[in-house]
Amino acid sequence: MRLLALVIALSLLFPGSVDGSDAEPDFDHPAPVQWSATYAESGIDSVRIELVRGSVTVVRREGPLVIEARKRRYGGRATDVDVLATEREGHLRLVDTYPTESAAVAMECHPPIDERGEYWSSDMGLDLVVRASAAVEVSHFIMSD
Repeated sequence: MRLLALVIALSLLFPGSVDGSDAEPDFDHPAPVQWSATYAESGIDSVRIELVRGSVTVVRREGPLVIEARKRRYGGRATDVDVLATEREGHLRLVDTYPTESAAVAMECHPPIDERGEYWSSDMGLDLVVRASAAVEVSHFIMSD
């Protein structure tokens, strides 16, 4: 069993948008690519993306699986947002993660912290572009939809 987990910090705060479609995107996106990963064509069978807020654009084409993420601000509360990528036995799972404040700072009653951190205290999200062959199953869930 192969397990690879990497957390990559996205450090810049830039607004922007991504149009969700199956066509090659034509980005008018002021944010640079802040996280990207390339996987061998035969290495990944499925990709599952779970975001609190953001968008996912899937572009079907031959070649290696390439995923790019850009940070987007959806409101006034800008904290950092990261990507947690976990690969296991040909399956890749991507989730967005948010910083966790210390209990001493938080004066409100919030739900327990899960793997995503305190996403309710941030208005940041991720716009992802997945370039994959038709053989790779890509699914996603966006909580804010």
